[in-house]
Amino acid sequence: MKIAVTGGTGLLWQALIEEIMFQEPEWEIVSLSRSDPPEQQRPFWKRLDVSDLTATRNLITRINPDLVIHTAAIRSPDDCERDPEAAFKVNFLGTRNVALACDRFDTEMLMVSSDQVFYGVANKKLHREWDKPKAANVYGQTKLLGETYVREHLRRWWIVRTAKIFGGPNDRTSFINMASLSLMQDKPINVVKEWASHITHAKYVSQGIIAAVKKKTYGIYHLVSPGVPSYWDVGEYLAESMGKPKSMLTAVSQKDLHLPAARAEYLSLSNETWKADFDGPLPAWQQGIDLFLSERSTKAKR
Repeated sequence: MKIAVTGGTGLLWQALIEEIMFQEPEWEIVSLSRSDPPEQQRPFWKRLDVSDLTATRNLITRINPDLVIHTAAIRSPDDCERDPEAAFKVNFLGTRNVALACDRFDTEMLMVSSDQVFYGVANKKLHREWDKPKAANVYGQTKLLGETYVREHLRRWWIVRTAKIFGGPNDRTSFINMASLSLMQDKPINVVKEWASHITHAKYVSQGIIAAVKKKTYGIYHLVSPGVPSYWDVGEYLAESMGKPKSMLTAVSQKDLHLPAARAEYLSLSNETWKADFDGPLPAWQQGIDLFLSERSTKAKR
């Protein structure tokens, strides 16, 4: 099986490639990105800006993959809000261009999307895979446009929605990574107490993507670890696991951060379809943090 994966420098991309190589070493992988990948990935990497329609069509046609896994995106809601034109070009047009390339030979496509397609829908609601989305920020709106195009123009597709992802070899920006670094250096951490979201280790999302691809169950899946912890819950669990005092956490309000993009305080995704097809949920978010700490060779103290 030949797979092309866009987004060749992202957190999920790196974890996904490693998981594919571990589980399915016979699969042929071609990595696509507009920026240079890690040195060890160069042998199977090709440069591609997915916002360029002609280049995307031509390169994917030449590769002729059985499946394209599309992870490329501008993922920061605040960056999208500051530059909506760039977000539209990458998150929507980039997705459309990949879908058009896949449509030429009925190639399978898996798009990685976001819980933020539901921002703007009432808080405290459990959002199911088949519920109608409504986004409140540019990031969510552009991802939703991409979702709609894939659903309406392709025959064999998956849309995988996830939320906050962390862990793996390429995690430099997640809250958990930055908080753990501060704790290791005995530096205090400001934590937004009212935010709550699914957090999922990139390895678990990658395993879910591979399972869906192998089972050929096309459609929408919510790939998230169970539970909707607040950032405060996550900070406390991280501090306890690292043997650090919880007094190192300081509660702040999201209003204090003056962020450009609107954010829901609480967002929960149902994964009923996933559980029905794969006999259970992904591992819990606490297990994900434990795995993260193991990866970072941090001594967890209970």
